[in-house]
Amino acid sequence: MAILNFNKNGILNINKYYHNNFMQFKGVSANGGKVTGKLCIVSDVNQFEHCTIEHVVLLNKVKPNAALVKKVKGVLAIHGGITSHAAIAARENNKPAIVGLPENMIENVKDGDMIEMNADTGIVEKLYEKTN
Repeated sequence: MAILNFNKNGILNINKYYHNNFMQFKGVSANGGKVTGKLCIVSDVNQFEHCTIEHVVLLNKVKPNAALVKKVKGVLAIHGGITSHAAIAARENNKPAIVGLPENMIENVKDGDMIEMNADTGIVEKLYEKTN
């Protein structure tokens, strides 16, 4: 059962909702697949180094390089569509990808949170928050 979520101005936010106590975000599937991993947020090209194979990368206004996409489990992007650089790089490397995620996702997740991405449906689910 979904709980309606309104922003501070009283506007219904349809891109973020809670389901069974988990936070979910909806985007557009760019390459299918389902993975669970730690979140690695990249907002600057100099932040790529801290992402590893255990991570799902969340790109915030950054184009990924090929080396980054190869070494992570999956690719999430706040901006872009199915023809964006992130989507193409994910398809070329056969990694699950979801693009066009809501900007408020950045405010509700942090590095190290455990997430599940289902790129077949375009849903990202925050499972656990990083503690510390």
